[in-house]
Formats: sequence, C-alpha cells, structure tokens
Amino acid sequence: MKYLRSLMVITFLFTLLAPTIYSSDVQAAPRNKTNQEMKEVADPIMDNILKGVQLENYMAYSKDFDQPLKVLGSRTKFFQVARYLKQTVGNYMYREYMGSLHKDDLVVVLWKATFDKTQDDVLIKLFLTKQNNRYVVKGLRFQ
Repeated sequence: MKYLRSLMVITFLFTLLAPTIYSSDVQAAPRNKTNQEMKEVADPIMDNILKGVQLENYMAYSKDFDQPLKVLGSRTKFFQVARYLKQTVGNYMYREYMGSLHKDDLVVVLWKATFDKTQDDVLIKLFLTKQNNRYVVKGLRFQ
C-alpha cells in the first residue's frame, strides 16, 4: 500500500511537469519509424534522464526537454522529484524496451524498469515530439 501510494505521488508529480501548451514549431511525429528505430531515438534521451536523476544533475535530466517542459519542470521541482524517486523506488538498475505508440504529434515510448528498492516493475512513459527536425521530451511518467 505504501509503495502504491508512492507511485501515485510520483505519477502526480510528473503529471505536474507535463506540458499543456504545444509550441508552434511542433511537427507531426513520423509514423514510418519502426519500433526499433524509435528505440534508437529514445534510448539516449532516456539515458540522459535517468543519469540526471541518479546524479541529481538537472542539466543532464532536462537536456532533451522542450522549452515549455523546462519551464514547468524547474530545478527545484527536479530535485524534489529525484530525491523522492530515490527514497521510494531507489536507484535505477536496468530497463526493458516495451515499444512505442503514435498519437497525433506524440510518440509514447514505454519501458519496464527495475529499481533497487522495490520488487515491482516500474513503467516509464516518455512522451516525444519532433521539433526542428529532432525529437524532444514533452512529458515523462514513472508508474
């Protein structure tokens, strides 16, 4: 029960960071990318995010965020969320790519992750969109 409540709080905190306004330079995410191609795009982005959380390094964490998400996900909020994640699920150990879903201009990339303080799987959802010919993070959830 305590773990479930913790995951709900983590989901809520990351939902607060989710952008509600799209930039005018958003391009439709191409649907012709295979799951493997999306994995190749998303893995380095997720590596930066998880490295940033592990090291409590906001620059690494937010490197691939779009501008509205950088504004919503301030340094202060980042440190609160990073510390809370470490306290509840622990340190990131590894992840398994589950696939990608396309919805309008978003690509949702899914991983099943393992952390050291819980026996439960943690679902990571990374919301990407294409801006200025590169993929950027529009949202992020740990469930």
